[in-house]
Amino acid sequence: MLDKIKNITRPNADWFPWQHLVLLIGFVYAFTLDVHWGWWAGALAMWFIIISWGINFTYHRLLSHKAFKTYKWVEYIFSFLGMLANTGSPLAWVMMHRQHHVHTDVQWDPHSPHEYGWKILFSLYDDKLYKEKPSEALMFARHLLVRKFHVFIHDWYHAILALYYIILYFALGVNGLLFLGVVPAILSVFSTNMSNFWNHWSGYRTYPTNDGSRNTWWLIFIAFGENWHNNHHYEPGNPLPSQQWWEIDPTGWFVRLLRTDGKSKQPIRMRKGDEIKERPYDWHPSSKTLME
Repeated sequence: MLDKIKNITRPNADWFPWQHLVLLIGFVYAFTLDVHWGWWAGALAMWFIIISWGINFTYHRLLSHKAFKTYKWVEYIFSFLGMLANTGSPLAWVMMHRQHHVHTDVQWDPHSPHEYGWKILFSLYDDKLYKEKPSEALMFARHLLVRKFHVFIHDWYHAILALYYIILYFALGVNGLLFLGVVPAILSVFSTNMSNFWNHWSGYRTYPTNDGSRNTWWLIFIAFGENWHNNHHYEPGNPLPSQQWWEIDPTGWFVRLLRTDGKSKQPIRMRKGDEIKERPYDWHPSSKTLME
């Protein structure tokens, strides 16, 4: 395992402020263009797909929490969608998210509003644990370190994104680059930063978890189901975090659509019962539980 860690380039967070600033400039420029409304509709649809299917479904519920199992081709395609959010490779994202659960709202939490304040909204958070103890930090994503696909797209993360934008430009021109690349990307960054901040700052609590997690109803319009955050921290392995009929979870609808009873050949198989109440300390580098 350690020999694989030595060959992993650093996580992507150091680039975020500059990377997101470039996207923001492109986003502002898009407003100066006189284009058909269909381009904006496409951008909003792409934003939903990236956040709901790429980040929520794949990065978060599948790769970070193993809330269900699926075919490799589903995982790989949807992992690429998650990369288009411009918030890191699957490996880097999972590493930081699992740190967040183990060290919620304290020193080693990479994006707690109680540690970074309003800077989170501008992508100015940092992975302190990686900078001080890189091998320990990477072990939070040890189940991905042994998989060549995820190591490859982590090491070539920025190159893959650049290639995608180049293809968009040559295939669909400036409008394609902006409205199917830049605009949904900066909206995804906005969704992520707002969720990281408000889900631990304001809202109601259904469960007495040992952290500052909240359920923030109005974030449903940009988080697409990840706003029931207190529910999630209570049952991290639950692929359906909404607990009440009015707690709308568009990502959960997608999970329900694809789930299987174990007999059919639908794409995913969900965890059940006590499996959804994970023990985050099992993810700690000192634990022998590999979460394979």
